[in-house]
Amino acid sequence: MKETSTPPMIENAKPLCPRDNNQMHFDANGIDANNGGERIPSYHCKFYDCDVRFNITTGYFTVETVLEHPNFIEEPGTNLLQCPRHGTWLYRSENEQRDGEKFVWRCGAQGCDYMRDDVGGIWLRE
Repeated sequence: MKETSTPPMIENAKPLCPRDNNQMHFDANGIDANNGGERIPSYHCKFYDCDVRFNITTGYFTVETVLEHPNFIEEPGTNLLQCPRHGTWLYRSENEQRDGEKFVWRCGAQGCDYMRDDVGGIWLRE
């Protein structure tokens, strides 16, 4: 059963960037969603000039600022699966067990252990 409110995002997840497969880093300060308003914590790829981000409510996205207003642009082909418990987006990470798939999809909500390792197909940058 899906929960009605979005739980906080965990800060020690290890999402992989869909563009370069590098591990993303948590940015608690996040993005200013509406110039001086709410800040949205997210994971950020810090590899060279990559500006891909991830959070559980938006999934993988890029921020493009136009006339000082941030626009969130979904990363094409990356937001594929949602947690059936929370309705939040899953992130892609390495499978530490290596007993099958090289990568797994995990929920980034605090206290949730939901994951999918049965998702085949080719990732954008494998």
